[in-house]
Amino acid sequence: MIARRIELQFGPLYHFGEQWRVFSGNYLSCNLLVVAFLPDPHGKTEPFIERFILDTGSPVTFIQATTFRRNLHVPMGDLQLEVQEFKDRPNAEGSPERALILPGLEFPTLGVRLLRAYVRLTEQPFGLLGTDFLANFRMEFDPREQRAVLTLLEGDRE
Repeated sequence: MIARRIELQFGPLYHFGEQWRVFSGNYLSCNLLVVAFLPDPHGKTEPFIERFILDTGSPVTFIQATTFRRNLHVPMGDLQLEVQEFKDRPNAEGSPERALILPGLEFPTLGVRLLRAYVRLTEQPFGLLGTDFLANFRMEFDPREQRAVLTLLEGDRE
């Protein structure tokens, strides 16, 4: 059965751990089941849970390298994933953020598949849901309840 709605809770980033207390502001976050598509002949990963924050400033979706590695059946180096630099996303040192390109990322309980996603190479305790993911949903934000509800749009979701 495909879920039609996702509820994201609004809260401070440090709830992911003490080391993230330096980040200010509140974020919408949730846990979602994902399947990462891998270059041939590797196919795809088994479904796994990833922690995400919603990032309306990011056009693309990222997953964590540590979560991705834990769910691989082969060494990550064997995948020969291409690296992409995001010049508009500097890391803490000021150089462009680098990420590995995934040929696809599926959210099986939602029936949503992104044709391309990225594995973050910087240490973060969460993935990012970008506007490529959000394009599949209508979002309602309730500041009093400190939550947002994403409702799946009907039609083509790839």
